[in-house]
Amino acid sequence: MSEFITKYFRGEKRESYLFISAGFLFIILSYYGFFVSQEDLHNGAAIPFGLIGLIQVVVGANIAYRTDNQLIGLLKLFSEDFKAFEDAEKSRMGSVMKNFTWIKRIELGLFLVGVLLLLLAMNGTISTIMLGVGIGLLIQCALMLVFDLFAELRAREYLREMDRVQRKL
Repeated sequence: MSEFITKYFRGEKRESYLFISAGFLFIILSYYGFFVSQEDLHNGAAIPFGLIGLIQVVVGANIAYRTDNQLIGLLKLFSEDFKAFEDAEKSRMGSVMKNFTWIKRIELGLFLVGVLLLLLAMNGTISTIMLGVGIGLLIQCALMLVFDLFAELRAREYLREMDRVQRKL
């Protein structure tokens, strides 16, 4: 009956490794943009690549680090006292779902800033460096949105499974 817990946390850990990998890739691209390339476009893209890449590594590492212990504790609680498990997890997941709303708003906002910078570049009103910033924002924010949408879908499924188990008890 507790398989849904393991499935959810395995998915979280798997995605955290993708997050870390993407972060390191973008940090490398940022390094290239700042220190190797002489192109203004690359210099501009290096800013969001590096900053958001660092966030990806830190967040991914945090999730990967805590997931195993969290899973062990929750499986133990599930087997000992389902009601306590359900109360704790529904409260935690309520916060997680609210955070997804805010995170998506920020990501969409930054994505739109990237679109605006691209539109301004088409009119010749901004520098090539700022065009690079816009392209970097578009790429990183699109990727972050995809990662977060998968995580949100996994969280919704986790909550549905919890309700299904509760109805069986």
